Amino acid sequence: MSTFRRGLAAFGIGAVMVTCLSTTAVASAGAEEPASAHRATGTLAEYNGRTINLARDWEGADYCIEETAAKFRCVDLPAAEFGAAAIQDCREGSLCLWDNRNYQAAGLELRSSRRHDLADHGFRDRANSVYNYRESNSRLIDLRSAPVSDREYTVTAGGKLWDLGQIVYPGGGNWNNKIDVVVLN
Repeated sequence: MSTFRRGLAAFGIGAVMVTCLSTTAVASAGAEEPASAHRATGTLAEYNGRTINLARDWEGADYCIEETAAKFRCVDLPAAEFGAAAIQDCREGSLCLWDNRNYQAAGLELRSSRRHDLADHGFRDRANSVYNYRESNSRLIDLRSAPVSDREYTVTAGGKLWDLGQIVYPGGGNWNNKIDVVVLN
């Protein structure tokens, strides 16, 4: 074996050892995660006679509805139900989010007054339009890593945002596909 190849082999073994040691050190030292760190557990929903985990896959469902704080149901919608017609399906007392602007594509309807981690619902960084059909304001939150603080946008009671791309994001850009958490008051 040439000196060059022996050097590469020795470097490769050393790199693996350093990587292993670094990983171990990070795993041990990384026990505490920042408040904005995310761990999705998954929301279970009833869809076509079976239970699905929304954090993993919507399995073709078009619209998922929070029936109670502990129960979600997903449905398929005919093509006519998207867009202007879809906003009418958002029930009073709900905050509804859609994948695309103008209330198009997959949608998520939230009802219980609490903090909703959208990763658990398989909807993190997906929302492009929102309707807050509630009597109270709701907050849209983009979780950030330190030293940058989380970004928040308040949707007033009855507020309709047909295109989050029109909402200016702090520091530049817009709110399209940035919502990680929704807080319903």
